[in-house]
Amino acid sequence: MVSDPRDRNLTDDKRLALYAHLLSKSVDPKLSYGSMKAAAEEFKVHPRTVTRIWKRRLDSDDDVGAISDIRNSKKGHVGRPSIDAKTVNDALVSVPARHRQTLHHASTATGFSISTLLRVRKRGEIRRVSNKMEPILTKENKPDRVRWGLLMISPQTLLFTSMHDYVLLDEKWL
Repeated sequence: MVSDPRDRNLTDDKRLALYAHLLSKSVDPKLSYGSMKAAAEEFKVHPRTVTRIWKRRLDSDDDVGAISDIRNSKKGHVGRPSIDAKTVNDALVSVPARHRQTLHHASTATGFSISTLLRVRKRGEIRRVSNKMEPILTKENKPDRVRWGLLMISPQTLLFTSMHDYVLLDEKWL
């Protein structure tokens, strides 16, 4: 009956053509004997598909000759429901910053999977924030940094000192 298994769902144009064909074969609300089977063979669909389209016309309260709404009713009602970025963003904002520093932590805190967070980030609906705490090298402190580096060179061997007796504190720890 069906020519190609990938063509299981009729397009809206084919449905309309099938419906118009059935209307041409009908007398008032009744079809002539064998017209559904002939339409199924002509349009290469299962006879139940033809019956379902004709019943949708009968279920509507339109006039007998009027074209009913026989469009595919699956549109917008199939597939996994999408998660909008506003929901994800609201969940991320409600979580403290220390619990969303990595994707794994954010996933655990919000209840969304890591792949969902990645998908929303890839679409550009949320963005990654990087907060590096590094000192900025300005024109004023460049000579001081070079002078300090030169002080770390041993004058006898011209090698860097071992620096075992130094503790370096970054701005973040001050």
